[in-house]
Amino acid sequence: MMRTLLLTGAVGLGLIAGAAKADIAMPDAAPAIPTIVTSQPIPGGVVYADVTGRTLYTFDRDTKPGKSACVDTCAQDWKPVAAAWLAKPAGDWTVIAREDGSKQWAYKGKPLYTFSGDHKAGDTNGDGADNAWRAVVTARKFLPPKVTIWRSDFGPAFGTADGRTLYVLAELVFNPLGTKRHTGANIGLTDCTGDCTKTWIPYSAGADATGAEDWSIVTRDDGTRQWAYKNWPVYTNVQDTKAGDTHGEGVSKLKTGITGLSWQVATLL
Repeated sequence: MMRTLLLTGAVGLGLIAGAAKADIAMPDAAPAIPTIVTSQPIPGGVVYADVTGRTLYTFDRDTKPGKSACVDTCAQDWKPVAAAWLAKPAGDWTVIAREDGSKQWAYKGKPLYTFSGDHKAGDTNGDGADNAWRAVVTARKFLPPKVTIWRSDFGPAFGTADGRTLYVLAELVFNPLGTKRHTGANIGLTDCTGDCTKTWIPYSAGADATGAEDWSIVTRDDGTRQWAYKNWPVYTNVQDTKAGDTHGEGVSKLKTGITGLSWQVATLL
């Protein structure tokens, strides 16, 4: 999983001889959504966005119903999602009045914003900002317990709930000039055993854990179970001591004269 490698049956008529037609269950209606709202895929799921594709956000400090706490300079970076004067509520979507008299859309009671730091459709650069801004996620892909997605220097990456980066192990081949290239071989189980697992800790799966979608469980030689992303076993590194550390990225080692191994941050494809 290297970054280069490396998200009806027919309905019967229900007729009974000599009786009236049977009731036929109708599908649930689609949720009501304002015309200015769209959906955008993101790494790990789907978010609500405006008509240009910019992700919609809520603000944790908007605690008073129908009132926005993001005003003045805050509203320069976090643009309120404007609602037309004649806009009407639709399902979970309502309209609130801002202090300046303008109208703003709200979702489930929370005022909505876009972020100036998002530059293209599907960007979620504001998610988690100031530990108060949240992208409005409508669907999430499966993640193992206590695994999260965070923004690393190498792209959207996997980590643990306590901030440790997850890594995968790939094979390298060194040419006579001393440069290296990845072969794409997944050596995460065969080449990290014994002392290796003292530095690179297999991210263990519980006895009752079950994989789904891109995540599966592999069994190590000692019988322990380990999580794998797209069949690549994932590990943490003991040298990472705080959230966002990636000390294991690019750590390489020769196995033979021309082959070696390299650790990489586990990122989404």
